[in-house]
Amino acid sequence: MTRVAIYLRISDDRRGLEEGVDRQREDCLRRASIEGWDTAHVYSDNDVGASTHSKKPRPGYASMLAAARRGEFSVILAYSNSRLTRRTRELDDLIDLYKDTGVRICTIVSGDDDLDTADGRMVAHIKASVDAAEAERTAERVTRAARQRAERGGNHGGYRPFGWNLDGTPREPEFSALRDGILAVTRGASIRSVAKAWDAAGLPPTGTAKLWTPSITSTRNALTRWRNAGIRVHRGQPLFDAPQLCEPAVTRDELEELLHHLDDRRRRTNGGRVAQSALLGSLADCGHCGAPLRASTHEISQFNPNRVGTYRCSPRGCVTIRRASLDEAVIEVVLAELLSADLTVLADSAEDRARLVWLRAQLAELAAREAGMAADYGAGEMSRAAWKAADAALQVKKTEAELSLREISDRFAPAEFASRERELLELSDVERDREAKDVLERFDDLELHRRREIIRGLVTITVNPGRVDDRIVIFARASKTHITLGWNPEVRFVDAAP
Repeated sequence: MTRVAIYLRISDDRRGLEEGVDRQREDCLRRASIEGWDTAHVYSDNDVGASTHSKKPRPGYASMLAAARRGEFSVILAYSNSRLTRRTRELDDLIDLYKDTGVRICTIVSGDDDLDTADGRMVAHIKASVDAAEAERTAERVTRAARQRAERGGNHGGYRPFGWNLDGTPREPEFSALRDGILAVTRGASIRSVAKAWDAAGLPPTGTAKLWTPSITSTRNALTRWRNAGIRVHRGQPLFDAPQLCEPAVTRDELEELLHHLDDRRRRTNGGRVAQSALLGSLADCGHCGAPLRASTHEISQFNPNRVGTYRCSPRGCVTIRRASLDEAVIEVVLAELLSADLTVLADSAEDRARLVWLRAQLAELAAREAGMAADYGAGEMSRAAWKAADAALQVKKTEAELSLREISDRFAPAEFASRERELLELSDVERDREAKDVLERFDDLELHRRREIIRGLVTITVNPGRVDDRIVIFARASKTHITLGWNPEVRFVDAAP
């Protein structure tokens, strides 16, 4: 008895009722019964397209072809050729399948394909081309209609956008929270802090998720979409000339300032990781393997799941030390160096001083050019593609200049800070104590990257594993002194050569 595989498919079943494939099943089973065929298997791909525009896989179709090559049946039966495929390349695969296995293609309304003759294969190719053309014409009509809706400011469907009602009117307090989040991130706040604030305020995403955290991708998408400026998007491209989509939460300039801020390469270091947020991240080394210690968190104990900030050896994990302990020890040494050491020994090259001035002037010029390009783009005098290409070339030059500046400024930073804030010599003990407090306060007020520059220029830090006397070893470059700190907080100063 002839064994047949029935294949069912419908492209669009938004309600998931499978009514279309059920009708196809009834017609195919009736044909199999009339022919006296034994139904080996029924394969189904519901709500899946078969044209070149469809990206979804068809697991039922793939399983059917695999079973055909194993010889489990000799006929494939579908409602029509278009249910099997709308791609001429897949028809060639079916022809090869027939040549290899003899499996015939039969349909309810499109006739049975004679793949054994040249004319039969020609007719099959004609039907496949007609099906492919119809699918492409449908896609063109849908795309054009969608663009027309976009140009007219019509709704494209989907979930209600965060911050608005479905009719485009603002929805409070989401609308205000969205605007505040955009402006906060532009001023330097993290996207994660915005996500946490929205969760704390009880403002969940409008999709299926319940919280914005722990992932921040949805928060970033909500902050950076063009809709926030009232601009409609079609196929990923903003339509600046289309009617305003809704009441904007921010202006176009404010949104573009946020996008530029998030694209700024200066926000990222260390191969793409987010710029340092811990004082000594990557500035201290492991005494066992020499790897840098990176900022991390650690459970207090197996009985206390609360986490504390730490520095941990990366990647081997041979050293872990509490962040507060190491920060306190290093700042004490740095303060002593700033008050008493001759810091000019770290930066006494006239050539370096001249190059430092030149690099700062170059960076100022590049920043001005960057601002000018952003202004041209904002005024519509430069396309986004041209702006991004020019900005990428400019950022390469800025990165090179910043790396050179950092190498020099690491040596200059301590002396520059000290010379601006105090006189190094001729201080009494009382004045020195008072000055120490003032210098520490001014040091704490500096931006994080400036404090890290000074620390990097003044000291090298090594942390050894275990409860040892030289748990922390700090070498002060200016005074050429080794400072050791044991497991207990007792500091010993030992003179040593570098």
